[in-house]
Amino acid sequence: MTERQPVIEIKDLNLHIARGNRDVHILKNMSHTIYPGEIWGIAGESGAGKSMTMYAMLSLLPERRTTLTGNIRYLEPDGTYTDLLTMPFQERGRYCANKVSLILQDSINALNPFECIETQWTETVLLHRPDADRERIPGHIERLLRRFGIPSGKTVMKKYPHQLSGGQRQRIAIAMALESGADILVADEPTTSLDTINQRKIIDFIVGLCEKNHLTMLYITHNLGIIQEICTHVAVMRYGEVIERGTIDEVFGSPKADYTKSLIAETLKLKGGDPR
Repeated sequence: MTERQPVIEIKDLNLHIARGNRDVHILKNMSHTIYPGEIWGIAGESGAGKSMTMYAMLSLLPERRTTLTGNIRYLEPDGTYTDLLTMPFQERGRYCANKVSLILQDSINALNPFECIETQWTETVLLHRPDADRERIPGHIERLLRRFGIPSGKTVMKKYPHQLSGGQRQRIAIAMALESGADILVADEPTTSLDTINQRKIIDFIVGLCEKNHLTMLYITHNLGIIQEICTHVAVMRYGEVIERGTIDEVFGSPKADYTKSLIAETLKLKGGDPR
């Protein structure tokens, strides 16, 4: 029996950013291991380092003024690992784009307002599959729109983002993000721009995609209630460090760090539970 291997291994990751004459230590000796099919919630208050961790993992930080040390290793199909930080900087972005699907909190606004959905979706397909048959792409888009719960695909394809509802735009942004075919999905506060009803729909939709397509996911949010409901594991961050990690039952049932205890207590208050 083949031993299960992590899909991502982060070891002793440090991030420094130059701000004026100051060197700011953002991520501090972070180590983290993620296995296939796990859904990790990355929790913490604003400034804890949640999004910076994601930026580092996906090579979204500028080369100038930032310094990354340590290891960010991705599993390859042959069982070997590629360390992102040993690659030439110019190659890292393209590598990550094919390795990880990314949903940002402003994915709705990431759609180009000056191009119809069909045009920019076609460009996304060709980015990941340059040899794709252009004549077949509209049919591919229409099928995905139906699969993602958006009827009248031919009509929607000809529309511009401002002509669609927030929920439709977010579903389209998610579908376009998944064109990379990656087995890893990173969602950074993906529902903050939506109303409560659409937030619930999109969260359920993302979780359903993970289950159906056997995706590994990192869900970045300050909302512990969502993490408790949809994730299998959680890592709690504070001041650039992971102060607690484990399964949902372990962390929520027996939190060890006082900071985690306070976050869980506040979550229970909001949910109407007993904070004790």
